[in-house]
Amino acid sequence: MVLLLAVAGFTQFQVSVPPFLRSEANFPERALGLLFALNMLVVGAQVLVARWIGKTPLVYLLAGTGLGWALASTVIGFAPKEPLLAFLGALLYSVAELLFVPAAGGVVIALADLEHRARSLAFSSVVWAIGEGESAWIAGTLLERGTSLALWGGTIAMMVVMSFLAWGFVRWPEPKPLLQSVVVNEVGTDDG
Repeated sequence: MVLLLAVAGFTQFQVSVPPFLRSEANFPERALGLLFALNMLVVGAQVLVARWIGKTPLVYLLAGTGLGWALASTVIGFAPKEPLLAFLGALLYSVAELLFVPAAGGVVIALADLEHRARSLAFSSVVWAIGEGESAWIAGTLLERGTSLALWGGTIAMMVVMSFLAWGFVRWPEPKPLLQSVVVNEVGTDDG
């Protein structure tokens, strides 16, 4: 459920922000391109922060992602009144995306034992498909009907719920590196 909600929030930036800003804030294509360039620059910084992120418990990464995307959605929702807020919202979204990307795969690995890891990863692909498809359809429907307040309010609520759900799993096991798990199982213990 946490991953499904997170994927739905992840999708909103790519799916909802361009048509919303185009129709509600009269954003030109060039400004939208700059928003996504900003996103790519921040996400590209993941290489620089990967070591720190890799040591952070998944609970903090997922809870921080949800709160970051809730804040970003709040700021983007006000962009028609002050267009510069769109850039602040994109920056907040992108920073939260830095937390989400490693946590999205890490949570699946953390919850699956080695025997069922492939099945769990396959199921997470289904969760991604459902989360992206459903959230894109809902967002498109709300934007088409001119109910952007419901879109951003719903996204904010969904991200806050996701953060609380993630925080509830403080006792999640942290993932073991895949190679270490395989070596331990193949070689066995010191006794044989």
